[in-house]
Amino acid sequence: MEHAELQTSLPIEEAARLALILALPAMLIFALPFALGWGLGALLNPFTRVWTYVIGVPVLAISVPIHEGLHALGFMLFGGAPARAIRFGMALDQGAVYAHCQVPITARAYRWSTLLPGPLLGVLPGLAGLWFGSGELTLYGILMTISALGDLIAYWAVKPVPARMRVLDHPEQVGCIVLWEEEAAV
Repeated sequence: MEHAELQTSLPIEEAARLALILALPAMLIFALPFALGWGLGALLNPFTRVWTYVIGVPVLAISVPIHEGLHALGFMLFGGAPARAIRFGMALDQGAVYAHCQVPITARAYRWSTLLPGPLLGVLPGLAGLWFGSGELTLYGILMTISALGDLIAYWAVKPVPARMRVLDHPEQVGCIVLWEEEAAV
């Protein structure tokens, strides 16, 4: 059997531009309800506290590898990828940190793995911040939701692919390569 390929990916720079466009709406989804319910001052107040920086900066720094670890966990749990097939890296020139699955998984598993960090690290803390009136949690939720926008773009790129199709995480771009087997010519 031979594999034919179709790319459902885009360059990191293009994904970054799209994420920048989506960043303002993503921020407003949490900031507007918070400001209406608790006041804008309560959202901005954390910036006036030293503890926000003493605790917040390390929490954000730790959240980056946790975000990528959640992708890896998704590749293993949803896609059945062995841990040895997952690589982590940084493209500092493009401001990207990534978890890369080196074995094919189903499109469904890829979608779940791609989306996993956004709700857990972004949406849930953001909603908790709204519920409890915590500017710190809301800001954290906003930042982590924005950091997951590239994941959302990867999800949209692979969304049209049938769930059972095998895909391979693209090694250099945001998205994946769709694989399908063809009978080798005899």
